[in-house]
Amino acid sequence: MQDVYCVEEEDPMSGHSASFKAGVLAGAVLSVGLNVPAMAAGASPPDFASNPSVGWYAYSRQFIPPASGPGPVRPDPAHPLVSNDEFRVSGRQATFPMGDPNSAILQPWAKEVIRKRNERVLAGKPAYSMHASCYPVGVTQFLLLPMTIPMYIVQAPKEVVMILEDFADVRRIYLTDKHPANVKPSWYGDSIGHYEGDTLVVDTIGFNDKTFVDQFDTPHTTQLHIVERFKEIHLARKRAGIAVAPIKMQHNRVAWSKLPRIVQPLP
Repeated sequence: MQDVYCVEEEDPMSGHSASFKAGVLAGAVLSVGLNVPAMAAGASPPDFASNPSVGWYAYSRQFIPPASGPGPVRPDPAHPLVSNDEFRVSGRQATFPMGDPNSAILQPWAKEVIRKRNERVLAGKPAYSMHASCYPVGVTQFLLLPMTIPMYIVQAPKEVVMILEDFADVRRIYLTDKHPANVKPSWYGDSIGHYEGDTLVVDTIGFNDKTFVDQFDTPHTTQLHIVERFKEIHLARKRAGIAVAPIKMQHNRVAWSKLPRIVQPLP
């Protein structure tokens, strides 16, 4: 297991807050079966950190659904989330997030997992996150977390390292073309990557089944297979990167989901 530092998660009544300087970026949405277009010939690999102080922030804690077709689990419409930020503005009691157990991408057993979790929350029991319980969050939630404290990306010749400052959590992507012959299941699986022109493409397998896909505790099996594409886009005077991840989960049911926009001000 990877070592992580235990931290206290923000309570639904916490007074902690933070502000951001961020650009807004609209990105293209992938759909099931979409072929990845070839990158422009001669394009340089992306530089996600022009200097050591560059950090990245997530624009949202939820996956963004595609325009059509299967998408990520969404909030339960019967129990809308009241975030800590909304509490600070409106005074409404903050709540734990609850997912929609009727999501089309879920198999029956996964629907039951989410339904039971929602019942626990409605019964007044807490639903703390993986980090609040001192566990690694896994690949899918890693990019959803840097909302108030940044994530850093370090690019080296043989690997790319992503670091969550708030939790001292580290994810490693090895720049090679093959996974090991016998991948041992782990919290972050085995991530390999390569550059396609100006895009970093990451393929990850070898997960254990102890993490969750999202903040709703959507479960996954050890057969989870994730492909991510990271590309930096310039917008006005802001630098903004977007990650798009087609997520293959629950015995080959496929959902293509755009990750929240990751934005970073110019130094």
